[in-house]
Amino acid sequence: MELGADVARVWWWGRAVLAAGLAAGIALAILLAAFGPVWAPLVPAGIAIGGLALGALSRSPYGHLCAVMTVFALSIGYEEGVQPLELVFAIYYATFLAHWYGTRLFVYRERIVRNVGDAALAFFLVYVTCSVVLTVVFRGDPSAAFSDWINFSYFAFYFPIREACERERSGPWVVAAILVVLGVFAAVQNLIMLNQAYSDATQAWQVARGRVPMNEMPLLAGAIVALTGALTVRSIPARLALIVVFSVLVGALIIAQSRAYYVDFVLALVLLVAFAGRGQRARLTAGILVGVGGLVALAFLLFRDYASLVGLGLLDRALSIGTATSDDISLINRFSETRAAWELVRANPIVGYGIGTTFGFYDAISDATWVKPYVHNGFVMLWFKFGIVGLAAVLIVWVQAIARGLRSRLVLVEANHRRLALATGVLLIAIIPSHFSAATFTTGDTTMTFTILCGLANGLAGRRWAAGTAPEAEALSRA
Repeated sequence: MELGADVARVWWWGRAVLAAGLAAGIALAILLAAFGPVWAPLVPAGIAIGGLALGALSRSPYGHLCAVMTVFALSIGYEEGVQPLELVFAIYYATFLAHWYGTRLFVYRERIVRNVGDAALAFFLVYVTCSVVLTVVFRGDPSAAFSDWINFSYFAFYFPIREACERERSGPWVVAAILVVLGVFAAVQNLIMLNQAYSDATQAWQVARGRVPMNEMPLLAGAIVALTGALTVRSIPARLALIVVFSVLVGALIIAQSRAYYVDFVLALVLLVAFAGRGQRARLTAGILVGVGGLVALAFLLFRDYASLVGLGLLDRALSIGTATSDDISLINRFSETRAAWELVRANPIVGYGIGTTFGFYDAISDATWVKPYVHNGFVMLWFKFGIVGLAAVLIVWVQAIARGLRSRLVLVEANHRRLALATGVLLIAIIPSHFSAATFTTGDTTMTFTILCGLANGLAGRRWAAGTAPEAEALSRA
């Protein structure tokens, strides 16, 4: 009887969605026929192509997940206003998440929250939405609140990603490929922007100091996963291709000139080598050396006329890490910004100020007061927005993902899954330093990358079979 009620409910909602789609299509066709008759024939063609694409994607368990992540990768950017691809992604990701959660909760009646980390993440998602009450109380900016809510809603991808990694043999590597694809798209975008900056440069110092400070976390995650994949695949061409990808992503990360992510990258490599088995350390070191050699070759190939200037600029940037806290006005400014936010945190440490709230501080660069909705410190930013309640929830998810990722490298049956679990755990540790001086959790690329890493780590830990063996999840139940 209960099953019949569920079927009837799905049937009713299905008909409602189809009717709404039909009405929207008819309305659009009428508008186009009235105001743009040339474009009217595109409506049925677009519906037909969209229907075929949706049918093809639905045949794969990861089809829509990969597609929505691809659209996200294409929409990464910091242009003013709402871009067409961003609108497409917003519609697609909202539809995807609504369908995924709707079917799991009301059709299949699956238990989504299964451990403390899951509960903390689910609580955080609810708390982010409810914090709009605090936004009203503290007179936050409604447009900034909406932007914050969209950004933090990416955490909802955690459960679909975890499921994809748990249930399908190739699921973990599909998710890993998503990380690499995000990194590649970010690298292409950064390299195009940097090349444009070099073309517009009129003096040597503009080339030496040219940088594109964006998309660092997808570049870092994609590079480490590509390196791990290169050590896993058996095909020589595939291995070389992944080494080339590793070189490109590392190069794009370097030209971003974010010293915090330099530290993250070095820490990730050190941890990979330290945790790798004896037989893997030599291969890992060889892969890193080949990747560095490829990076140098690509630098001279892509920036032939500027290679020496770029190299000198990067060397100067790297050597300035030791004196940055006393000499770099930009970094000093970030510390002032963090102190201003921290004073507000001390005044309201429990529940925070809600999404969309702003604070002001003295900006030494512009010699004026700067009012802004984010902090160049991921931990303080979470504490400022959501109090110790929200910060603790994210830290619980983070720590559990690290623990489960590192533990999975010891108990998973398949060697390639063990290597991927190690890379995931290492990345989640390595990104900690940058969170003290970068505006993490305030941009979609950082939030999405963090979410994918946590979902991948917990998905690997929750795998219930590998190579036809007994469940692996039981061995991880205490992690």
